[in-house]
Amino acid sequence: NISGINNITAQIKNIGGQTGTNCYAVLSISNGSVLDISGDTYSHSLSSINIGSSTTTSWNIAGLDEGNINITVNSYCDSDGINLDNVNYDSVNNITLQDITTPVINLTYPADNSNVSYLQNPVSFIYNVTDESGIINCSLVLNSNINQTNHTIEKGISQYFYQTLDPGSYNWSIECTDNSSSRIKGFSQIYNFTLLSNNAPFVSNLEIDDPIDLNPGSIKIIHCNFTVTDNDNISDIKSVNSTLYHSSVNPDSQDDNNSHYTNNSCEITDSSEFIQDYSCSFSMLYYSNPETWSCNITAYDNSSASGSSKIDTNVNELIALDVTPSLIDYGDLQAGNISQEDSNLTITNLGNRGINITLEGYGITEEDGLAMDCLQNNIPVGYEKYSVNFQENYINMVNLTATAHQISNFTLPQRTDDTFYKEDRNNTYWKINIPYGAKGQCNGSIKLIAIPD
Repeated sequence: NISGINNITAQIKNIGGQTGTNCYAVLSISNGSVLDISGDTYSHSLSSINIGSSTTTSWNIAGLDEGNINITVNSYCDSDGINLDNVNYDSVNNITLQDITTPVINLTYPADNSNVSYLQNPVSFIYNVTDESGIINCSLVLNSNINQTNHTIEKGISQYFYQTLDPGSYNWSIECTDNSSSRIKGFSQIYNFTLLSNNAPFVSNLEIDDPIDLNPGSIKIIHCNFTVTDNDNISDIKSVNSTLYHSSVNPDSQDDNNSHYTNNSCEITDSSEFIQDYSCSFSMLYYSNPETWSCNITAYDNSSASGSSKIDTNVNELIALDVTPSLIDYGDLQAGNISQEDSNLTITNLGNRGINITLEGYGITEEDGLAMDCLQNNIPVGYEKYSVNFQENYINMVNLTATAHQISNFTLPQRTDDTFYKEDRNNTYWKINIPYGAKGQCNGSIKLIAIPD
């Protein structure tokens, strides 16, 4: 057997007529590719050998391959004279080395009685093999049938087979044949494993602001936080879609600032092997519908399996308005004059429901009966008038009052156009009459209040 030879031992005897000094024994091997020394030298020093005495020396050797060899040991001493009988060497001829050992195979992956994620499909079958000879081939045996064979094998390092499988239970083993003259075949242990089916992701731990108070005339950032779990691995989470929608529409409705928002770029806030936390933000406009909204989350994996969940919240009513300009300047007028040009006040609904507008005027304090307080004398509240019609004659306009009165035929509905202001913005037109006796700079206030329609 190749591995059965570990050393060669020779006995050297002095049969001459004097003590041998500085004696040596030298090993010769006819084919170093079959058998060779291992961590040793061919020449061994024997020191001195007395007449009639003998000494023994051994060489460490290693079998390398199959084949036939001759081994010779030659000895000599520096004190030798002429050797007429040629008895200073001996040989052993026609030694045959054969590989009679079985290839040794170690299975690495999948481990015995293990579960393999479907993400590992195609499955990698990993093993290594050692043998005294080279390896001609190795075969993957799957459920007792040869699945595939590899004819290029490197001993002592990991070797691989790959196979796409359906979910289920399997057993596997490896068998290898060496290139010895006997073509010895080795068999590994048989391992069992289960290839798991895909686990669909699921969504949990949803959180959202509740209730939601919108910001007049602008946006409110709303955060919907949640967790996606994929028991195959978070690498299997392909995408996450989030929608924030009003109860009047569906999760898959078109985006609309009144009722539906979408965010497909949610931020990952934390991760572990199977769990990923997200935060989705939505920029809700001030005219988003009041009452019940839902944040719906759907997570998809690489096999298009999905999981969804939702959480509800409530959007409060927002009643708000904007008035431009903030100052009406009637200019310079004489006593008895009526301002000729309409002074425009534009009123815009900045809330999320329809509103009506009430007006009241005062000079210094509310309900003081004045439209303006002047340097000399005052202007009574009824002298300032308004209309919802452009260029209305002063006499036909509506008197401003000291207490709140609703503007007739002037409802500002909730905004519904995402591009332009429409009915949610409208104008009022103002004029004033200067009574005799009023002089100097005059100042007053108009109070506008939005009320639900």
